[in-house]
Amino acid sequence: MKAHKMWNGERNSNAVLTDEAVREIFNLVKEDVLQREIAEIYGVTQSCISNLLHNRAWPHIYAEVFQGSPPKDYRFRSGFARRRAS
Repeated sequence: MKAHKMWNGERNSNAVLTDEAVREIFNLVKEDVLQREIAEIYGVTQSCISNLLHNRAWPHIYAEVFQGSPPKDYRFRSGFARRRAS
């Protein structure tokens, strides 16, 4: 019996985002837009955006965007701390 191939990125039938949308998300993050705000724009969860930023999802785009240079630490950009402080 042959196992089926898991497709990466937008070729996966369950993908909500496209390769281009993921590139745009990385650009928004570089402009200091909060993860939860980006999630609202694209109709996904904040944890989905966090997974992109920690290279747990879409690794082929992550590698293309950062090309060997270590990314800035975006872990605390979810917006949770900012909401609590208000």
